[in-house]
Amino acid sequence: MLRKKSNLLFIFFLYLIIVLLFTKIDYRFVEEIPCCQDDHDYYSHSETIAIDFDLDYSNQFKGNEKERYFNKNVIAPRGFIGSGLLASPFLFVGNFLEQSINTGSKIFNYKILFYSLSSIFYFFLSIYLIHISLKQLKIKTNLNYLFLLFMGSGMPYFVFERYSMTHVYEVFTISLVIYTVVKFYTNDSEVNYFSLLIPLASILSICVRWVNYHVIFIPFIIKILFRKKINNNYKLSNNYLFYLSYIASLSIFIFLNKAIYGVYTMNPALVYGNSSKLSSFLNQEFFIIIKTIFTSMFKILFSTEFGIFWFSPILFIGLSFLIYFIFTSKKYNILQYLLILFIYGIPFSTVILWQSTASSYGFRYLYSLIPIALLIYGKWGLDYENRLVTNYLLYFSIFSSFSIIFFETSIQTSLSQNINTFGIDDRFSQPEYLIGYLKSFINIEAYLKIFSTSFLGVIFFKLLFMFFRVSTVNNLLSNLNLPVENDDYITFVRNIEIISAPQIFIFFLILFLIVISFVLLIKKSSYSEL
Repeated sequence: MLRKKSNLLFIFFLYLIIVLLFTKIDYRFVEEIPCCQDDHDYYSHSETIAIDFDLDYSNQFKGNEKERYFNKNVIAPRGFIGSGLLASPFLFVGNFLEQSINTGSKIFNYKILFYSLSSIFYFFLSIYLIHISLKQLKIKTNLNYLFLLFMGSGMPYFVFERYSMTHVYEVFTISLVIYTVVKFYTNDSEVNYFSLLIPLASILSICVRWVNYHVIFIPFIIKILFRKKINNNYKLSNNYLFYLSYIASLSIFIFLNKAIYGVYTMNPALVYGNSSKLSSFLNQEFFIIIKTIFTSMFKILFSTEFGIFWFSPILFIGLSFLIYFIFTSKKYNILQYLLILFIYGIPFSTVILWQSTASSYGFRYLYSLIPIALLIYGKWGLDYENRLVTNYLLYFSIFSSFSIIFFETSIQTSLSQNINTFGIDDRFSQPEYLIGYLKSFINIEAYLKIFSTSFLGVIFFKLLFMFFRVSTVNNLLSNLNLPVENDDYITFVRNIEIISAPQIFIFFLILFLIVISFVLLIKKSSYSEL
């Protein structure tokens, strides 16, 4: 009994240290999220819902009315509403506290603090939903292992650092769709209930990112992959509640777009800006198109600029097993797996068209595939055991996880104007990221930056400055040959002094509660498997 308690306590502290180390301050030590990029778009949605209680964005874009979407005097973000909708309860609580408590500091205010916690909450919830879904499908699963696969997917950068982007919300909503579909096929008593929820979850996912129309095929994917594990008597195509829910959900989606953008539309190009990339791509000679697809895919898989073999192993495995299923399946299954491969490949087509990693960490347009890749891996795990695959996922997920905290710790791991891996002059690129990451292992300053830009470092230095003068601490660090005259460090110290201890404590407390809740779920799951 004592051994179990000590193991659980060790797991809890390990998770807490990981979360505190990965949670970065650079997008949190701000007064507001500045206009006018994607981060601000999604924040604007959340702010107008949680604070203004309307869909009028004139407050959010005051002085910048024509910077994003502007049509017939309608002002709106170009980014879509889904993530803002999901984050709005957190911003509402944060704004309430900000109005109620005078912290004396503008940076890291309660609005920003609570809004930034939203991504972490949905990240852990996504892992749990996938865990439950796999269990329902009678697939052996482990929350610790799933956590590692998620951490090694590349997505945690947008969970713990650049929290105002959509990617964690994409993964959450797609995980929710998977959960509702699996429940429909495996829960005899609540078939009608989940037939109503599947369309709602699907449209919510599309609201997060309009181009993710591949989510509507998830029922089809699950039926093909797990036909022996589900109740094949239940068919969505025969359920009238499913159709009624889809009609209602689509209607809400279209009318919501009308309220925001002034037009009835489902076309993302109308909102985000027309692009000639697709037509230009298709107007090329056939053999050039084929060559571009194959060379681009090779670069997406293996390039030193965030190739998914190195930096998102679960996505690589998902694609690999789909190809494996095609070559090893019976003839009548091949076309079905080819269709899944086509669906899986839809996000890849975005990367191929844009010829870019998308100006941030990793191939972020692919992260919506993480839950689907886990389903594919789960299918493979039902019938095969391969130590090589398991070890690859284990070690490369760890390798990829560390690459996130080493991101932007040196010139060689930072994005800048470069010729990217596709040969395109890109404003934010790092074609040799893998090499720079490996070199960072022997760079002492990289470790200092990792610690000082993490929330773990914030807690440490805040406690240090409560007992010692800043000059004393600086002298000590200087004697250790650490760069205390660095501009980033000076700004960091100044911010630490400004931020109140209660702000730091509240943020830590909520992270503590999220972690302990997840660890208790791990405990519960472990006992249920005994």
